[in-house]
Amino acid sequence: MNKEIPTLPVSSDNVVFFKVFATLFLMILLILILAYFYRKFMGITFNPQSKNSLKIRILANTALGDKKFLSVALVKNRCFLLGISSENINCLAELDFDPQEDLEVSKDEHHSFESFIKKAFKKGEDTK
Repeated sequence: MNKEIPTLPVSSDNVVFFKVFATLFLMILLILILAYFYRKFMGITFNPQSKNSLKIRILANTALGDKKFLSVALVKNRCFLLGISSENINCLAELDFDPQEDLEVSKDEHHSFESFIKKAFKKGEDTK
């Protein structure tokens, strides 16, 4: 009455192969997951040309209409006022704005588009 369920013979080579394959798969999966989160949260791209690429940061935006914006962008520690539409992007002016100095002073402040423009044009008037 005791019937045994037939099983396939498992050789030690099959077990070792499976363990190696499973470990390799898990390691590759872990590396891909870590690379994804590193790229997402650190803003790093895995492109060999990215060492010399521009770091562009949008500091403030304001909408002018449907798909039209004015933006203050920081590119290599230089500030630019950009006009952005659905068709193109135009550089309207380079702003006299020191991001290291001005952003550190007002770190806890909410950065509005108006505050960036006022600071930039105020500095421009002071230098004249």
